[in-house]
Amino acid sequence: VLFGGQTETSNARVGGRIDFGTFLGCDEFIGIGGRFWGLANDNTNFSLSSTDLPDQTIERPFVQSPNTNNSLVIADPFNEFSGNISVTTRSEVFGADAYARIRCRQSCMSRTDFITGYQFARINESLQIHSSSQNNNLVVNGNYNTYNEFHGGVIGVLHDYNYGCVNL
Repeated sequence: VLFGGQTETSNARVGGRIDFGTFLGCDEFIGIGGRFWGLANDNTNFSLSSTDLPDQTIERPFVQSPNTNNSLVIADPFNEFSGNISVTTRSEVFGADAYARIRCRQSCMSRTDFITGYQFARINESLQIHSSSQNNNLVVNGNYNTYNEFHGGVIGVLHDYNYGCVNL
């Protein structure tokens, strides 16, 4: 196995989150806010040509029926035809939410708010496989894309406890 058979994405990605909000009056009874978060896109590129492995057969596996595995020969030095294959993957993850908070209880060191709002998250992934073999007489392309979205409501309670420079 030259590509695949294991996790192909990186283990860690850079990400960020931006939070913002404000209270609508001086009494801080009702507040609104939101946040946006995301991870850096993850891209993987792989390519292989018969010149990279001149003495080996290169094949592209596929499932022909539920219990039958098969493969497409990309390059075969014994039958004297060359070929190449390239694989590209992409993954993107991000989300956002908006909320309102209403004060339920407050003391000099703590505050309890009721929170309600809307939440959104998206994960998009793609896989492209391009192969050409038998001296460019057979070209096979596979393009796979997934789009996953979550839309949901938020309901909950937020309790803040402040003691000097400690905020829980």
